[in-house]
Amino acid sequence: MVRKSSLISKLSVSPFLGEDELVRVKGRLDNAPSHKYDERHPVVLSKGHFSLMLIRSQHKQMKDAGVETLITAMRNKYWIVGVRTLVRKVCKQCISCQRQDSRPQDQAIAPLPSDRITRSPPFLSWEWAMQDPHRHWGKNCTSW
Repeated sequence: MVRKSSLISKLSVSPFLGEDELVRVKGRLDNAPSHKYDERHPVVLSKGHFSLMLIRSQHKQMKDAGVETLITAMRNKYWIVGVRTLVRKVCKQCISCQRQDSRPQDQAIAPLPSDRITRSPPFLSWEWAMQDPHRHWGKNCTSW
């Protein structure tokens, strides 16, 4: 029996002692024969070091999965009290997740050269090549 002052008793699902002497919760899948017993009645775990290590292991096993994906995977077997805060903590401490979720750096924009800023007629810099092709291409130029 679970005490009324316990955090487990304040859950929206009702806890019970399972066949394997573990505290489990009853959910909406009680009458679903297609699901395993662990999925229908997940084990209740408190917010502690064991739960944190379990989440870290699952996070690495799932190749640095995100918060929602990790919560869904954990709820298949375990009902961890305060799972979202623990999963966020694990994802924030993960180095590869920090690199993946980091914001891109702002690149400093270089000032424009003075040739690009001064007013001049269009194609002024191409004018000399169009008027005298030998000046640019050399005297043996045959393309013009």
